Amino acid sequence: MITVRDCLALPELQSAQVVAGEEGLYRPVRLAHVIDEPDIAAWAARDVAVLTTFHNQPHTADYWVELIPALDQKGVAALFVATGRYIDRIPDEARDLSHSHRFPVITLPFSLPFVTVAEAIHRLIIEDNRVTWSKVSDIQIRVTESAVRAKSVEDLLRTFSEILSRTVDLVEIDAHTRRLGHVFPLGSPDLARWCLEVQGDSLSAPEQVIARQMAGVLAVYLLQQKIARQTEFEIQSTLLERIVLGQWQDDVAHRERLRLFGFHAERPHHVILLSLPDLLRVDAHQQARYEDARELIKRLVDWEDRLINVTSQGLVLLVGAVPGRANVVSERLRQYFERFPDSTGLISGPLMLKDIPQTYQTMTKMLPLLEPGTLHHLGDALFPTVVAELPAELMQAFVKSTWGRVRDAVLYETLRAYVESGGRRLETAERLGVHRNTVANRIEQIEALLGHVLDAPFLTQLDLAYRWMLTQTPANLS
Repeated sequence: MITVRDCLALPELQSAQVVAGEEGLYRPVRLAHVIDEPDIAAWAARDVAVLTTFHNQPHTADYWVELIPALDQKGVAALFVATGRYIDRIPDEARDLSHSHRFPVITLPFSLPFVTVAEAIHRLIIEDNRVTWSKVSDIQIRVTESAVRAKSVEDLLRTFSEILSRTVDLVEIDAHTRRLGHVFPLGSPDLARWCLEVQGDSLSAPEQVIARQMAGVLAVYLLQQKIARQTEFEIQSTLLERIVLGQWQDDVAHRERLRLFGFHAERPHHVILLSLPDLLRVDAHQQARYEDARELIKRLVDWEDRLINVTSQGLVLLVGAVPGRANVVSERLRQYFERFPDSTGLISGPLMLKDIPQTYQTMTKMLPLLEPGTLHHLGDALFPTVVAELPAELMQAFVKSTWGRVRDAVLYETLRAYVESGGRRLETAERLGVHRNTVANRIEQIEALLGHVLDAPFLTQLDLAYRWMLTQTPANLS
């Protein structure tokens, strides 16, 4: 926007003289208007350069004392007074007030027609607007192109900040939080909680236009990223599911698809399982929990050679088996287990693609037997491996003749607590919150059902059978 100083540089205003308020020459001018009414302030408006002959105004000092503060309060750009016929000079009182209010008072010779002055100022304003909005058009193109080049949301916001020379950020709309900057909604129902915030003082009209476009471009970028992430995840899920289920076809097409994700079919890989209890429970809270877990894993395990899928167990990952990577994974997943302490993790050693399905089946059986809150290495988990690989037919028969006979829920819970406590009745009573005699009565009922005394050797067998049951699906137990 042009200023009073810009207007004074016009050839048509060479004869103009600033008699007071030089410090206010920075004031913006959007219009030049002739006012010869007695109450000039009532007819004036913000950013208007007022032209007057003082034909109908009182020439008293009291009038000037009221006029200057009133024009300043209205936000008037400057007062141009034609001297020589109706007024010869600006009173000292007016000069003093103009200086104190930093309000420019400028004299023009009466021989200079106001139409010439107004036309020159308006021509300057129009040219300035043309240049300004031409720049805005160029900036809008730059805003759009920046979304194509941006590698991340942070990168895009950094470019926006450089374009506006202000801090631009993506913020969550919160009715209880007072924003210091100017907010622009993203305009998409899917992004209704978010807005673009531009910090700093008031924005000019061109800046507001640019900021609104930035909000729209940011919304499109975020939605495209969401779709891209979902598409990539679906492709990864399908590819990884075929690998772990042994449906991988070792042909040129599948090898090329795998190579797109940074993998080489002839190189070894690590399989990682991360359980999330009740993962498949259908409710909004659990769905959000799964999304949080998946996004956190994508951030922590951010290598190019990484595939992610969701299974009935939780999350399954495939990563390239480069030297030392298993230890790096363990270190990186510390943050994951801090966020999801009830999750259990298991990582395999280096495997070729053809060996993954069988190992994966063993790992899914072992996962319920492992302690949650950490990542276990398959090679170190000897006992769970042995339990998971026990002969299915033999174990099914034993489970059916022991645990399968205890159909009463209270007795079943008592037997679990008794087995886990190693046959100590007092500890079992404390676990169940009942009297010791109650435990004794229930043990007698269980021994009658099983036809066997619950001595130490039999409790060991029951414990082994129960752990084996954890590795099986309901279909395998029926």
